[in-house]
Formats: sequence, structure tokens, C-alpha cells
Amino acid sequence: MAPDSAEATLLYTENWPTDSMGWIVAYCSRRLQEGLVKACAKAGYKVSPEQWSILIQLCAEGGLTQQALADRFHRSKVAAFHLITKLEGQGIVVRRPNPADGRSNLIHLTERGRAMVAKLIPLAQQNLDRAVEGIPKKDIETTRKVLCRMAVNLTDDHWT
Repeated sequence: MAPDSAEATLLYTENWPTDSMGWIVAYCSRRLQEGLVKACAKAGYKVSPEQWSILIQLCAEGGLTQQALADRFHRSKVAAFHLITKLEGQGIVVRRPNPADGRSNLIHLTERGRAMVAKLIPLAQQNLDRAVEGIPKKDIETTRKVLCRMAVNLTDDHWT
């Protein structure tokens, strides 16, 4: 049965909600995350998608504060703290005093962490390649641009 409001009815189709953009984006996100977790596990690493986000960011740009990591992934400082603490306990990251601000630490990958990320990057890329198999590059780039614009549109800063 179609939703009651006229506006919602415009979005209703025979396959609603599974053909809605929000549902498709969420579904693809979940499947990409599941594929990443499986690939990591097969390689002998237990890495959550949230941990992977931190690891790949530290690989690209080491020496970030806990707050900077939280901000980049729209997580609370407490959530970032727990993720970092778990990674630190596994010897994958280390906290070092921030020379520019004695109140904070900079998070860095350890040698073990760098080696792990180096092994997992090709697996993550294979997961992404699988997702876009058979899709022309121009369509992938258009999709990326559209999703980035949607992300900007959905930020609180965009509306204030």
C-alpha cells in the first residue's frame, strides 16, 4: 500500500522501498562493508569497517588527533577513543604526545599496523572492483560526484 501523503506517493513504486535511492545506497554500503570484513578475515585480520576507516586515514595522513579522526568519520570523540584503544591494544596504532598541543595525542600506525594495511589495501580494492564490475568508468565517476553532492547537501553546515 502506498504512503498517505501526496509527496510520499510521488516516490512510491511497485518495488518501494527497495528501489529508493536511500535504500540502495544503504544496501550497497552494507554489502561493501561485509565484503571488506570477509576479505580481512580470510587474510587473518579482524578489522571492522570503522577500524578500517581509521587505519586507511592514518596510512594516508599519519599523526592525527583523536578529535580529527572523530570529525572525519562523523563519530563522537568517545566512539573514536574506543576504536583507537582497541587498535592500540592490538599493537596496530600508538598514541604519541602532540608537540603542538600538550593536551592531546597524535595517533600513528605502528610498523605492524603499516604492514597490515599494506596487505589489506589490495583486498579492499578487489572488493571495490567487484562492486563496480561491468559499470563504465564515466558512470562510476558520475555516481561518485552525485553521492558527494548528496553528502554535502545532507551536512548540517549546508543548511545553517
